[in-house]
Amino acid sequence: MHQTESVERGYRNPQSGVFPEGGDDGLLLLRSVVEKIDDGIIVVDRTFRIIYANHAQRSTYPHAGPVLGCQCFEVFHGRSAPCDGCPVARTFASGESGTGVLSFEEKDQETVRRVSLRSVPVQDPATGSITRAIVYSRGLRDLPGPDDGIQVRNLAFDSANLGFAMVDLNGNLTYANPAFLTMFGYTGPQEVLGRTVTAFSETPFWVVRALAQGLAHGSFAGEFKGRRKDSSLFEVRVSGNPIYDAKQHLLGGLVTFEDITAKKQSEERQKLLIKKLHLMNSITRHDIKNQLTALTGFLDLCRVSTDDVHLNSLLDKEFRIVSTINHQLDFAKYYQEIGISEPGWYRLTDVIEKAGRQFFLPSLDIRPSVCRIECFADPLIQKVFTNLFDNSLRHGGDVTRILVDAQEDHDGMHIIVEDDGRGIPYDIKEKIFERGFGKNTGFGLFLSREILAITCMSISETGDVGSGARFVILVPKDMYRTIPLSDS
Repeated sequence: MHQTESVERGYRNPQSGVFPEGGDDGLLLLRSVVEKIDDGIIVVDRTFRIIYANHAQRSTYPHAGPVLGCQCFEVFHGRSAPCDGCPVARTFASGESGTGVLSFEEKDQETVRRVSLRSVPVQDPATGSITRAIVYSRGLRDLPGPDDGIQVRNLAFDSANLGFAMVDLNGNLTYANPAFLTMFGYTGPQEVLGRTVTAFSETPFWVVRALAQGLAHGSFAGEFKGRRKDSSLFEVRVSGNPIYDAKQHLLGGLVTFEDITAKKQSEERQKLLIKKLHLMNSITRHDIKNQLTALTGFLDLCRVSTDDVHLNSLLDKEFRIVSTINHQLDFAKYYQEIGISEPGWYRLTDVIEKAGRQFFLPSLDIRPSVCRIECFADPLIQKVFTNLFDNSLRHGGDVTRILVDAQEDHDGMHIIVEDDGRGIPYDIKEKIFERGFGKNTGFGLFLSREILAITCMSISETGDVGSGARFVILVPKDMYRTIPLSDS
């Protein structure tokens, strides 16, 4: 008699099978419950042969024909060996429960079925060895995957250049598009489905925390080192959002992966190039300064060596040229430093007080509205207030007070620096921010505007002549924050 037929007959035999029809009331009740469960349950031995299948399992796969006595990977997947990522194989290997997601084609080769599997080991009471596994399966038609109403969406995912993966509430992959597989060095979805998303990261703790935050709060984003199939590492930018069903029940998450290795390498090369240029400019500027110092010494010797009025007039012009070159080198030094370092959050009161300590200010009044503000700015932000204070003392006349205030409106935060000096004439209010304008170097306010522009801030002068200068720095909404009272 054919082995399958004998096992099928054994299944109907009260004295054989895992859940026999005969026996005590407890076994009868157990079998009745298992037969009525909507999800599929099978029992397999260590050779993966099915020795029991409940009604749901048999009716779900009618195309497979008789299943008892057949190996599960053969009858359900048409394979000659266990599937990649098979939880049953992991259970027999480790002696522990296993979970996974498997996909396979129906007999019509058009319908793709995806099931979530959980296998539980069964021990032999006499020896304690694992002899069988109970496999619980649930169809994933209600979860995101290449099924039914979202086929068009998955077509878009499959053709995308970015890697897309869908995970269940346990963080196990239920879908991965071709770009994801290529990115991580896999050839087919069976190699990754059912595996936890942490298996693809060098920093699994970060991934677990980010995924938990994303599912709990709506989204997450960040960067980490990805791990390919061959264990090589690469830079990945990841973002994710939760997925809900029609009843707003949380099903899992959609995670986007972008390989940013080339971008990171380009950024590093750019940083190295900037560093080299910065070093070259510094050395060149230093050498020119040394030559100018020597030139100034020789010009002084010429001046003390002659009483010729015409020659002294020429020497005065040469001294002014040397002074101009020095100012231009100083400008190049400050301008070169703008944007070199990454912007950061700076507490305004600290910045303003440090700038104020460079001068003998008659009175510096920092209003309470400023004390709890932090701005996202270039590290040279202190230079802005240094230039504003210097401008008041140089050009304001009899300045007795400098006030710093903050006012918020729909445009953002306005940082106001005003003095009680003579003010700035209306016809030069914009010209004072041009390079070279003014009686001295003409670089201070120009540099200030450039420093602020790094983080999208702007500056203008709105004071009235005779009432003092009034500089207003506009900080966009995303570029400032308020410190909690406990920290201020």
